[in-house]
Amino acid sequence: AASVLCNGPTAAEAATPAPAPARSPPSSPKTKSSRPSARELRPVLRWGQTNSTVFVTVEPPRGVVLPGCEDSGVTPPAISVEAIEFDRVAFSAGCSAEGGSSQAPLRWSLELREDVVPAASRIDRPPPSPSPSAAPLLVLRKRIEHRWDRLLWDESEAAVSKDWKREDRGLPDEDEVELPRAQNLRRLTHASLRDLAEHQTVVVAMRYPWCSLCEEKDKAFVKAAKVVGGKDAFAGVAWGALDLREEKEAARVFCREDDLHACKKDYCPLYVFKPDEPLEEPYRIEMHLLYEMDEMAMMSDPMAGAPGYKPKSQNIKPNFDRFERDLALLLPPALEKVESREDLEALRTRVDNVVFSVGVDLTEFRRAGRPLRGLASLAWAEDPAPFLGRAPGGGGGAEATAAAAAAVVELWAAEATPERLPLRFAGSLAPLAAKELQHFVRVHVQPLLQNYSWDLKDKLESIGLPVAVLWANFSDANSTNTTEKAVEAFRRLCDSRRGTEPRKHVLCTVKDEAYAYYQREYGTHEPYPYPYFGLAKKLGFGEGDRFGYPFKEPVNKTVHSFFRGAKRAARELSAWVARVLSGRVPPSHESGNLPAQAAWVRGQVQEIVWKTYQKEINGSTADVLLEFYDDQRKKSYIADATMRIVAATLKDYSNLKVARMEVSQNYVPPVFGRKQFSKETEYYWVPPSIASGEETPEDPIRYTGELPATPAALLKFLKKHSLSHWSIKEALEVADDLSAEVMGQANVDQREVDRADEEKQQMIKKMMTTLKKEKGLVDVGEMMGLKKAADAMGVEKEPDKNKEVRGPTKPAAPPGAREEPKAAQPKEKKKDKKSAKQQAAEKEEEERRREERRLKLQKEEAKMKELERKEKEKRKKRKEEDKKRKELKKKQEAEAQAREAKERERKRKKREEERAMAPAIATFSWGQSKESVRLSVSVPKLRSSSLNVTLLDDKVAVRARDVRNRSYSLEFELREFVVPSNSSWALRYSEENPLNPEPDGVSLSLQKSVAHRWDRLAQNHSAVKPFMKKDWVQDDGELEEEKEDIDLPSGANLKKVSAAALRKLAASTLMVVAALRFPWCDKCGEKDRELAKAARTSKDKDHLGAVAWAVVDAREEKYLARTHNYSCSDRCELLIFKQDEPAEPYVVQGRRYAEEIQIDCYKHLLPVVSEVEDKGMLDRVTSAFDTAIVGFFRGSKGEDTWYPRFRAVARQLRGHALFGATFGGRKPRDFGLEHGTEEEIDGEAIEAPDDDTGGGGGGDD
Repeated sequence: AASVLCNGPTAAEAATPAPAPARSPPSSPKTKSSRPSARELRPVLRWGQTNSTVFVTVEPPRGVVLPGCEDSGVTPPAISVEAIEFDRVAFSAGCSAEGGSSQAPLRWSLELREDVVPAASRIDRPPPSPSPSAAPLLVLRKRIEHRWDRLLWDESEAAVSKDWKREDRGLPDEDEVELPRAQNLRRLTHASLRDLAEHQTVVVAMRYPWCSLCEEKDKAFVKAAKVVGGKDAFAGVAWGALDLREEKEAARVFCREDDLHACKKDYCPLYVFKPDEPLEEPYRIEMHLLYEMDEMAMMSDPMAGAPGYKPKSQNIKPNFDRFERDLALLLPPALEKVESREDLEALRTRVDNVVFSVGVDLTEFRRAGRPLRGLASLAWAEDPAPFLGRAPGGGGGAEATAAAAAAVVELWAAEATPERLPLRFAGSLAPLAAKELQHFVRVHVQPLLQNYSWDLKDKLESIGLPVAVLWANFSDANSTNTTEKAVEAFRRLCDSRRGTEPRKHVLCTVKDEAYAYYQREYGTHEPYPYPYFGLAKKLGFGEGDRFGYPFKEPVNKTVHSFFRGAKRAARELSAWVARVLSGRVPPSHESGNLPAQAAWVRGQVQEIVWKTYQKEINGSTADVLLEFYDDQRKKSYIADATMRIVAATLKDYSNLKVARMEVSQNYVPPVFGRKQFSKETEYYWVPPSIASGEETPEDPIRYTGELPATPAALLKFLKKHSLSHWSIKEALEVADDLSAEVMGQANVDQREVDRADEEKQQMIKKMMTTLKKEKGLVDVGEMMGLKKAADAMGVEKEPDKNKEVRGPTKPAAPPGAREEPKAAQPKEKKKDKKSAKQQAAEKEEEERRREERRLKLQKEEAKMKELERKEKEKRKKRKEEDKKRKELKKKQEAEAQAREAKERERKRKKREEERAMAPAIATFSWGQSKESVRLSVSVPKLRSSSLNVTLLDDKVAVRARDVRNRSYSLEFELREFVVPSNSSWALRYSEENPLNPEPDGVSLSLQKSVAHRWDRLAQNHSAVKPFMKKDWVQDDGELEEEKEDIDLPSGANLKKVSAAALRKLAASTLMVVAALRFPWCDKCGEKDRELAKAARTSKDKDHLGAVAWAVVDAREEKYLARTHNYSCSDRCELLIFKQDEPAEPYVVQGRRYAEEIQIDCYKHLLPVVSEVEDKGMLDRVTSAFDTAIVGFFRGSKGEDTWYPRFRAVARQLRGHALFGATFGGRKPRDFGLEHGTEEEIDGEAIEAPDDDTGGGGGGDD
């Protein structure tokens, strides 16, 4: 595949070309009788490289005349690149004269040293030139990014030289590593590997010699080949090494999937070839290493554990046990053939799990089982007849033969219960769904219950199913009965939830008290409860979402009563797991224990944990000052006193709450932006909720003032952001009065604690100093802070070479002793004495020289003073010029800043004007009484002529403009219906100018259609929440809150549906029994329980198995409730939808017993009017019920005007009589009925109904 077919002559053929023409070009160094050799006809290549690209310039042979170029008018010949393959380049050289050439161009196909990427490579053509022989440039993208040692596989095929202009000089040279070599390691090629793998198992290390990242693992492989290969179990295994650079074909075959071309330190696989499997499908195993270091060496080495540092005492050795275990899993054959049931049972005694197949493609089956090595063995049978009796529910005869002919895959798992054996794979078998089969096997080979361990964690997480966790304390003898019941309930849950779908099924594990701290993430805290149940997506600590079962508080006591009945506990746990998997349960988080006083007491700081955060903080209607603190913080007494002073100051204000939460034991929501493990104390203002229990409409605001915060600073911060009205002046006075006593005691307590901490630190410091001196240990704090690291490693300080080195000095005298002075050295007397005359001359000469020197110094001093004077004047002048330049520059900058400020102010005013004129949504407040809803919509400076108010039974719309012509609008759908005719609206006037009031909004009064308390105003509450607030003045404070937690009817065979789903269900089902219920209506509890019982038991009743039972939330589906005129009453009506009458449901009263509801269903099973076609049908109608009424109509069913009334009567008499009808003018005598009433009826004047205009006569009874 790598070769390139060339049509022209090769280099060898070109060495003996046809006879040259009679005349040769004068410029050619060859005469017409000479023939160029193959070496002379080699192309000229100049190449350079970077880490990812190779640049090759192609030129024709030099110094020779190519065949066909003797008579050409173009010299030298032109180069044409014909192909770039993944390991070859092909190009040609020839001349194209005006008269044409009789010989084909010369072609070359050169094999590259390594592979390239043809799709990412290109040919850079030279720019237009008078010379057509300009050399093309090949830009080849390397398949493996590294430095090539040479360009061509055989460089004798071309004249190759370096192109230093394109060579990356900074590309480092690569040190080639020797491949693994040992006495029992063979040096393999691709061909020898193929021959060897046909007879025995081969383990091969395939490496590139330039990749040094696998050197340590290759040394370990050499040792493992000696140790493991010397055992009898691996005597038939061959060991070898293969050079991937030299064997490029092997690299293409075995490395195309996992991209082994990338030299990676963490991925150095060993390839295992089996004789019973294709050579192109080897297994891959890793050579793992163990790093050992004794504990004393780690303590004595201060740099141990630093990134990138390798201790001298660290030992690296292969993990022989794991390598032997991984290799032993691959030695058995991939497929085991069984002939009979006895063979299958014998295989099951040797291995734990068996995947058995009949009629499945064996190649697909074997490939699907490759990842299951060590988990299950694969078995297959050619003849399915011996296994017919084993199939669950299998019959005999033709059915058994048909079942045997079909493809079957079954799992015989050792951990499966006897009722589940064998497990039939329900996925696709032709073609075989490999991924689904692997997932199926991995799930069902797991035991129902497993004790948790770190190895089990990785195994369960790799399967991808949620994991149910049960904590049990088996060592507690006092709770043995509860523990056994909990394990039994857990086993029932796991058995019912065993499957492969993550939306329905889970895996199960049991944790003992050693893993109790994991419960923190499920919402519990010390003392941890046992038994306890939770669900997780990942088992690692701090990984994935956690869901803790909501046991009632206190959990340590309520779990005993919960698990008292195993069946009931398993049923409730399964229902909760279903809600979790469907996404209806929020994740659990770490939470402290509930405080002893959970309710807020005014004047005190409320303790908050995560379990109470949603209710007390996020759902509170008061402004909250919330403190996040760590129990290990400094100055804790003073900080506690500060919060107590603030709480006591705000005691008289019910809409101001002071709370705090300890962060090391509780989850902090991300909206606060607090860093994990931070010990800083933070304060937040949390805005109030619109209604109790709802989330706050805005994000909390953090206190950014000075720390530690004072009571006055916190009160000012709360006043700045709170929405409540209170006096900051009075609060500051109260806080100042309380501070003297409270803060005084806090300071005393804090000083005692600080003194104890200081003594403790001094004691620890003294002890560490003693240990370092006596034991020679290293302080970990100093080591991590890099203090004294050089002293610990024995590095001496280099002496200063420039400093003068003094010799040894004389030791000092003893104390009190007097040092002896040094002896004076006697001076030698001059032997020659000068005469007096000579001495006088020398003295005179010395005086003269001194005078000259003095005069010279005076001149130089005068000159220096003059120079200093001039320099001083120059400096003064430069300073004045610099001062002028600075003043000018400052003035220009001030003018520029003034212009910029003016422009910014202009743009700001323009933006404010545009923002002020932009359409806005009007804000409003609302309140309610039992009979009405009152809204107050605010439109500042309203222009009353532009006001437009629309009141519908389910919608409110207000549109208006202010005096500046800015548009305001408000439109939303109401939660429930109102009565527009009894509703009204009026303008609302401002109170700023009572003498000349101006309209600033509109007030609306809406009459409720059903008199009760609404849970919210708008159907889409989140859309209007930012613009809405509660009007506590208009709201009826005495109106009691209705219980919203009334459960709608639920149970087996009874599902909650919407209006659209109900229509689809009624169209596709024979009969649907629907119960419309309001969640605030508590009048139907007893009858709804009987309804659930009737739905649950209807499956076992004759003719009621096809009846569907549904529940509809009448408040959410208000249009459906209004259509059928449903209201909250003691009748608790049920709607019965028939498939033949979908638009006309029957309304029946709720019953006190389930049997009565089922009787109503029986009454409505048959059609309202049965069409009578013949005498047999008439007999069935008249004999099926005590009373039968049959109508004989002259017209057809759709045209007769009497039939609709007849049908309406039949609907009203459901259960009292059975109705039938015949059409087309047929008489009773046609059905064998001889009555004397026919003439009487015919003789009477029968008039058509007044409300019908169509033809057709009356009816005969």
